[in-house]
Amino acid sequence: MLYLAVSFCVLILSIYLFKKAAGTLSIEKLNMISYIFYFNIIIQSFIGANLGILYLDNHYIISRIQDFDIRFKVWLAVLYVMITLPLGMLLVNKIFHVRSSKLFDGYLNKPLQPVLSKKDSYVLLVFYGVALVSIGAVIYTYTHLGGIPLAALFKGAGSVELAKMRISASRGFQGNEYIRNILALGLAPILAYIAYAYYRLLRDARSLFTFIILFINAVFILIYDFSKAPVIEFLIGFIFIEVFINKKVSMKKIAGYGLFAVAAVLFMYRSVMGASVGDFLHYNAGPVGRLILSQLAPLYFHFYLFPSHYGFLGGASFPPLILSIFGVDHIRSARLVMEYVNPAGVAAGSAGVANTLFIGEAYANFALYGLLLSPFIVGFVIQLSYILLQKMPKNPIWVGLFCCLSYSWPVTGSFVDFIYNPGLVIIILVLIATALGGVAFRSYYNGYLKERKTRYAHHLSPTVRS
Repeated sequence: MLYLAVSFCVLILSIYLFKKAAGTLSIEKLNMISYIFYFNIIIQSFIGANLGILYLDNHYIISRIQDFDIRFKVWLAVLYVMITLPLGMLLVNKIFHVRSSKLFDGYLNKPLQPVLSKKDSYVLLVFYGVALVSIGAVIYTYTHLGGIPLAALFKGAGSVELAKMRISASRGFQGNEYIRNILALGLAPILAYIAYAYYRLLRDARSLFTFIILFINAVFILIYDFSKAPVIEFLIGFIFIEVFINKKVSMKKIAGYGLFAVAAVLFMYRSVMGASVGDFLHYNAGPVGRLILSQLAPLYFHFYLFPSHYGFLGGASFPPLILSIFGVDHIRSARLVMEYVNPAGVAAGSAGVANTLFIGEAYANFALYGLLLSPFIVGFVIQLSYILLQKMPKNPIWVGLFCCLSYSWPVTGSFVDFIYNPGLVIIILVLIATALGGVAFRSYYNGYLKERKTRYAHHLSPTVRS
């Protein structure tokens, strides 16, 4: 009972701090910070940590760790993040003299506007070009897969075969990873959101058609390795657009999104894993167990394996491009954990990495320093982006980026991505180039018209001129 009492007190304090950082924790006004709090912190971390400390998890992975010290460390680390993560966010507010509630209300009250002109013809011309590049990147990705898991599913492939194809599609990709990761996986969902925002702004058939094409394009790339979560998160993203445009989203719509998401997950688990209806009712298995326990499970092994089995990585989880400068081999802690937890799956090619709360990778790389400092760093980065996006013009381009970032921060993924994320930088540059390209087209066209008028006036006869 003592652990539950402490957890409850920390939860109350965390709610207060996250509300200060977000401006509001209202579900009807879902935003970047409140989503992280509800989903990444409460559902994916807090619940599992408390079940683990009480030995009530009954989870096939966590149960392998019976050492109380490890369970206590995980529980304590999660509670630490629940306090220090929002403190890192509030530090940004303090530095920039921002009051989140006022800033967010002001953003919601601003109308959605075009980038340049009423119909944004010049910007859309560039946007269509970028969209064609993204569509081409998606086609390129599919043509360089060893096999397509979705196609194999309809051919009756079993769960083991599908798992191998999933890992082969993601880790054994035969094409250029930058094209797949940035122009396809990274850019396609944002372009779909931008197209939807333009449809909501212009309400014409061309905008609707563009949105439908880019929506299909995004769905196809998100299911290329038959992962379930990316598609669900992509659909959740439209809740953010509703909030940004309509100031809030009704609980009825949220319930509708929720039911659709549940139906999609049920279908995937039934079709891929052959799970029965009863499997969905267990808190320690199926989709529920995946959410509240499986996502946290690798954190137990991060504390168990480092440094007793593996030495601290000292930054070896940074991207290979950076490490090659220093002659260091790239090693992800999540991969080492998966090799320990499921060596047979890794050897068979059906298991990839074991991602978990970001402090796992921070601890594996930088020991206690990483554990203590990473929540402040992550909170600082997230809150800075949250503030900057609300200060940007409220047009479809920035609304699309805001929407995507609101759910895609790797809080239960990689700590390194908060320090070095070239893919995100490139995508932002592409979006800036799209807007600037529209400005350039307009300037060129206006200059062309002006030149034609000058030439026409010059060739007129004096009589006509008079």
